[in-house]
Amino acid sequence: MQHRVRNLTLATLAGLALSPALFAQTAHPDLSGIWQEEPMPGVPAGVFTKEEPPMLPSAIEKSRIRSRGTRQEVDDPSFYPYCMPRTFPRVYGFGPAIEISQTANRIYMMFDHDHQVRRIYMDGKKHLEDFGRTWMGTSYGRWEGDTLIVETDNIQSLNGNAWFDREGHPFTDTLRVTERIRRTGQDTLRIDFTFEDPGTFSKPWTATKVLRLKPDLEMIDDSYCQTHNMEDFLQDVEKGTLRGQP
Repeated sequence: MQHRVRNLTLATLAGLALSPALFAQTAHPDLSGIWQEEPMPGVPAGVFTKEEPPMLPSAIEKSRIRSRGTRQEVDDPSFYPYCMPRTFPRVYGFGPAIEISQTANRIYMMFDHDHQVRRIYMDGKKHLEDFGRTWMGTSYGRWEGDTLIVETDNIQSLNGNAWFDREGHPFTDTLRVTERIRRTGQDTLRIDFTFEDPGTFSKPWTATKVLRLKPDLEMIDDSYCQTHNMEDFLQDVEKGTLRGQP
């Protein structure tokens, strides 16, 4: 009997000794922090790849009209003067700082550009199914080892008039984005994208962004479009010529 008790005690102590290792194997990486995109060699600012996306002829024509046939950033009327937010995934394309806050059931991405917030639901439940399309879409996440898999759809396309990136490439209501997010180092975050949109792209295609941890960077509450509106408002106040009604 004494031997049995002793063996049980040793087994219990061994289990306790192993438990931190087991916990370390099952715990998920912490993505929290302020991150900033690293420029990718040869990739124009505000887009995802060196190459043009594989677009359908109708999408090519719409993109050509917007960009006047060249790869360049052009004025987006939905942004100014209408002051509508950039949609996901375009919000990635402004070299922004992104603050990630991680909880058990949610992961939040807070962009310094236009103070937009993205919610990634991690609880396995369905959210916003009947809410309608939103600027950030609806994102569901799950862990596969040390990699966060995020699937996003239900993105506001403005009837195909919203921009996918800074060069005016279009997208439709059928856009679906899958991200594989993982820390490849203490200060490095890698995001591998897969884009699918049968209304715009001739096939699924991929891209990668690399972000660096910026512990000394401060997030700011900024909105470029609303700054213009604020200036107009103050000028109209001075003139006594306020427009519109409350």
